[in-house]
Amino acid sequence: MRRSVIVVIFSFLIGLTSCEKEKHELPGKIPGMGTAGGELAIDQDFKMPEGVVIIGDITGLSPEMTGYTRRGSGEAVRLQMTITNTTQKDTIIYFPKGLLLKSDRPDLYQNGMLLQATWVDVAANSEMKVFLDSYCINLGIPGPDENATYTIPGTTGSELMKELLETVSWSMINYEMVHNSQIYSCPLTYGEITDRLQNIVHNVTTRGIDVTAEDKEFIVGIPELPEEYRPLTETN
Repeated sequence: MRRSVIVVIFSFLIGLTSCEKEKHELPGKIPGMGTAGGELAIDQDFKMPEGVVIIGDITGLSPEMTGYTRRGSGEAVRLQMTITNTTQKDTIIYFPKGLLLKSDRPDLYQNGMLLQATWVDVAANSEMKVFLDSYCINLGIPGPDENATYTIPGTTGSELMKELLETVSWSMINYEMVHNSQIYSCPLTYGEITDRLQNIVHNVTTRGIDVTAEDKEFIVGIPELPEEYRPLTETN
């Protein structure tokens, strides 16, 4: 009898522990996102390759600015930076999906996040201006202008956002993908894709609504980037 009691108690404790491990974040209460307050959780730090540096500040764009080479996905948080390659070889700079773009003044300007990976090839001993489209993760705070400055701490540690990124997988949601007629033939426009994805992100980060089955159906309906176009540094 005593052994049976011990076994029952032990099983009960294991059940409690399992329940604790299965707990997830709640939509609308992700630290640093929406209006939840707190600091953004970082999974992996972002580092430039050796010999490659960002010169000056990462800033927002003037609303009047046009004619630049866009990459990434999203309309709300558009940033620019100058990258210098001081090495003797061409170097690919890889910006992974889930990368956080952190405002230096989160009370004045939205934080951003990449939902899809993007990359640039910077020639040896050269300088390149890079522009990134990304999604707002703080509904209700203004988007950046040329006075806003940002840092790139790393990829998100949020469980809910990671689940969204898994659904996105290699869906062609980036500006440079959608506007490449050799690989993109979906009837959805870039604006239609980014509007829906931004609404999904705001649901999860601010409105307290998790990704729905209809949301997932929309995302998986976007064609995936062919494997031969994916960077060699990406293994998933």
